[in-house]
Amino acid sequence: MSTSSLFPSEESYRAEIDQRIVDMLSGYRLGLRGEHLDSAEMAVLRAIRFHRGASNAISIRELQSRMKLSEREIKQIVRTLRIDFRLPIGSSKHSTSGGYFIIVSIEDQDIAAKGPLEQIRAEAEVLKVVTSPERTRELLGQIQLEVN
Repeated sequence: MSTSSLFPSEESYRAEIDQRIVDMLSGYRLGLRGEHLDSAEMAVLRAIRFHRGASNAISIRELQSRMKLSEREIKQIVRTLRIDFRLPIGSSKHSTSGGYFIIVSIEDQDIAAKGPLEQIRAEAEVLKVVTSPERTRELLGQIQLEVN
C-alpha cells in the first residue's frame, strides 16, 4: 500500500479513524471474523483513542494503572485491535515518551514500523545461525511473497 493512499488528507483520515472507533465501541463494526470488542478491548481502545501521533503516546504503565491489566494482557489486546480490527495503532519504545498511539501521519507510520523491523532483523540473524545461507534466503523469500 502506498503511503499516499493511506493518508489522502490528514483531516479526512482522522475523521475516518474516529468513525471506525466510534462504530467499534458502539458495536456496529465487527472484527475480521465477525467478533465484537470485549470489555477489556473496549477499555484499552478508549484509553488509546485520543492519543494521536507518536508525540502523544500513552505509556503501557499508564494503561496498566488505569485498567489493572498486566503488560502481557495489554500487548495482546493491542495486537487484537491491530490485526483483527485493523486499527492503525502504533507503538514507540522511546524511553521518555514511548507508548501506544493512533497513527495519523507518515512519520507516525515510520516510528511504528521500526519495532517490527528490528524484530524481523533479529530473527533473520537467528535463521542465519540455525540454517544454511541458501535456506535463510529461501525462507525470507517466502515471507516476501506472503506480504505481497
